[in-house]
Amino acid sequence: HTLSEHFPTLHQTDYFDRLVEVTETGEPQSYVQYYNTDGLDVWIEARLTRLGDGSVLFTFLDVTESREADRKLADLAALLESVLDT
Repeated sequence: HTLSEHFPTLHQTDYFDRLVEVTETGEPQSYVQYYNTDGLDVWIEARLTRLGDGSVLFTFLDVTESREADRKLADLAALLESVLDT
């Protein structure tokens, strides 16, 4: 299966632009981005690396729970700071 078979709207996102850039330049990329299409609603940590044969290795990790935990921690820190400031 191809990437576009699994993610039919990928070409309409920033992911596709990054894939093209890595293919053309050979410079690897790592980034975290929100993905809300193709039936998914997740934060993705993605890595793209061009291999010696010209193909691109695209790996990703769902970091949604980690992002949510970070947000909750920041909210609690802000609440604690506001309580301590009163």
